[in-house]
Amino acid sequence: MGVRDIRALTARSAKQFSGIVRFGITPTLGPYLMPALIGALKVDLPELRFYIREGIPAEQAKDLSLGRLDLVVGPGPMAGENLEVMHLFDEPMSIVASPNHHLADAGQVTRADLAGERFLTLDPRHHYHQLVGQACAELGAEILLDYEGTSLDSVHHMAGSGVGLAILPELYLRSEVGGDALVVRLPIDEWQCSRTIVAAWRADSANAGDYRALSYQIKDKAERLLSY
Repeated sequence: MGVRDIRALTARSAKQFSGIVRFGITPTLGPYLMPALIGALKVDLPELRFYIREGIPAEQAKDLSLGRLDLVVGPGPMAGENLEVMHLFDEPMSIVASPNHHLADAGQVTRADLAGERFLTLDPRHHYHQLVGQACAELGAEILLDYEGTSLDSVHHMAGSGVGLAILPELYLRSEVGGDALVVRLPIDEWQCSRTIVAAWRADSANAGDYRALSYQIKDKAERLLSY
């Protein structure tokens, strides 16, 4: 779907889509995507209001199926009873380190260089924890279970202070809230990592078409942010 199609779909929805949307989003994405998104939606959908709740993606998918939320955006795959799921974008992830880390000035870093290195993560309920665990398994690295962060900010700060390495999402690293001032990106030879972000809503919802239009707006905005 092109930009014109998205605008046309949004324009049709704007004529009738109003009220409050109970919006669930993962805390590893919401603070870095929602400010720009809300600003754009105020123009396109002026009668729409958002009740935003951050939470664990699997728990929010359940709340969505039970009617406690209207729309959820988070890492895929997302599963639940009677849900329609739409792919939004693939977000690159980067390995970062303290500027004082021994690999910070190494130029090109190999997978072998990362063997035995220790990586920071969030608590195991987060999809992010699973992603870091998979990366560590591929690289022969370890998860620092004694230093689980409560947010990407805490992971970022601990990495910057030299506690361990971290894998951070691109939107976070480009945001004013996050940024890469405290850390340096490590260019890893022959290794890439990304996460898939999806939107989901109840397939039988009376507003399913509106949630689909809204999801296209989110997709368009995120892709624009990632293209800069």
